[in-house]
Amino acid sequence: MDKIKINGVDGNLYEYDKETELISLNGEIVSGEDYEAAFINSNDQSIPPMFSGIFMKKSKKIVGLSGNINPIIDSKLIDL
Repeated sequence: MDKIKINGVDGNLYEYDKETELISLNGEIVSGEDYEAAFINSNDQSIPPMFSGIFMKKSKKIVGLSGNINPIIDSKLIDL
């Protein structure tokens, strides 16, 4: 199995199984209603999306590959 393991700064172990697309929290598979894989898309359509972390739907935060946990920011609220 090809799994990506993320040691969260919150002390939890998050895992994403690339083959089955299942997400585990501390060894237990979690519901897709609560967690979802997050991907970064490239402007180049020939490059497939890259896994970037795990989206925690209830708290609206992303666990990044480094283990940091960051809130989702509405881009409409940012002055560019």
